[in-house]
Amino acid sequence: MAAVVVALHVVGFGIFIFFVLPSHYQGLGIGVSVLVYTLGLRHAFDADHIAAIDNTVRKLLHDRSEVDAPRPLKVGYYFSLGHSTVVIAVGCAIVVAEKTVFPTITRPGSGLHVVGGVIGTVASASFLYLIALMNIVILSNIWKMVASMKRGDFDEGSLEAELQNRGLMNRFFGKWMRSISHERQMYPVGGVFGLGFDTATEVALLATTALLAAVAAVASLRAGDTVNEALALKSDATRIQAQASDQWAYYQAKGIKGAVARASAVTWKAAGRPVPPDLEETASRYDAEQKEIQAKAKELESERDAKEHEAAGLLEKHHHYADAVALFQVAIALGAVSALTRVKLVWYGSLVLGAAGLAMFAIPLISAA
Repeated sequence: MAAVVVALHVVGFGIFIFFVLPSHYQGLGIGVSVLVYTLGLRHAFDADHIAAIDNTVRKLLHDRSEVDAPRPLKVGYYFSLGHSTVVIAVGCAIVVAEKTVFPTITRPGSGLHVVGGVIGTVASASFLYLIALMNIVILSNIWKMVASMKRGDFDEGSLEAELQNRGLMNRFFGKWMRSISHERQMYPVGGVFGLGFDTATEVALLATTALLAAVAAVASLRAGDTVNEALALKSDATRIQAQASDQWAYYQAKGIKGAVARASAVTWKAAGRPVPPDLEETASRYDAEQKEIQAKAKELESERDAKEHEAAGLLEKHHHYADAVALFQVAIALGAVSALTRVKLVWYGSLVLGAAGLAMFAIPLISAA
């Protein structure tokens, strides 16, 4: 039994470290895997699990007390195997859904998106009302039991009956579990418990945390790419500005030479002597070259302005991506806190920040479309 547990640890972490991380979801990281592991350890001590395993162990001990049979040491082992099988199956389903169904669900206006939203809302509300009614019934039974204990009417048989009804799932499957005669029969029981609300909630928590981590990794890469591209464009703009400044310097030099040529022509005229023809030709040539240089300088300045504008747009995208990464990091941290404390309000806060991060991440993508 211990060898199987160790082997499962080695296989699970080995697959994640050597096959998943190098080629797929780099955003998950070892941190998320450790979070999943510790969350599973804590989940093992849920009241429903403890009640189901304890009731079965006590029943088997009672059944075997009259015969020479080994103690039921593997009840929790087979229960956990069945429970883990469902969790693995749900994880595989999430991967398949992410590849096939998720794009359809998230496309606004699609039939699956509309129908799924209605069904999800109705199912969630119905489940919450059902839980509320069951809690009222449980509270009523507890109050009656306390009153009976105060009156002294609560005997050992009644206490045993109440112990057999411990746990939410046990109230539904108590009769089935009382028919268990061997530890191996706990495997399907663990599987049925794996379909419970707590497990589904924790799988959803892990799925959203993993999704946020993956998107955060993409946003971080895009933030780095955009700022690097912006810096490259800024460098090009600086180089082009230097070239444009050189052209304006040439323009001024040609203007000065043209002015000198025209001043010389005026001097010749003032002296009453004929102006050498090369002076007028030189002044005209300098004027023509000035126009060409001016056009080249303005062209370079336009190219500089375009690159600076593009760089400014990339920097704006960088800020959006950086803000998205910050929101994702806080959302993941809140998800971890929710996983450890089991406070759903914290998880809802994680989802809100994650949604805000997704919106911030989508802004530069939409603007680029």
